[in-house]
Amino acid sequence: MKTILQPLETISLQFTRTNRRFLTTILLIAQTQNSTTDATGPAKKTKTESPAVVGPRLTKKNLAKADWLAKKPGVSGLDFEAHYKTLTPEEKKNFAAQAKFMQKAARSEKRAMAKNAQS
Repeated sequence: MKTILQPLETISLQFTRTNRRFLTTILLIAQTQNSTTDATGPAKKTKTESPAVVGPRLTKKNLAKADWLAKKPGVSGLDFEAHYKTLTPEEKKNFAAQAKFMQKAARSEKRAMAKNAQS
């Protein structure tokens, strides 16, 4: 014996008004349970497979990303995040020192340009 499934709209027409409200409530509950939010708060943002891009600030992470992208162009941001977690503290310290040096050089250059503009 075959079972014929009717569309939900057709079935709901067969219910009385009270049963329709009940069905609507059940459907709303099912939708909220299937959504990406839960009772603890809004859904977390998920990282996508977008390409890795070096940010404009001089930070150890951006310098590490620039170095890694020079070796492996076109990789995703998630791939870089996985790679960054594998760096040793010594490597991170080296990138931090480079960033500090570059920040200091940029400040000196900015002061020199401001001084030249005043003259």
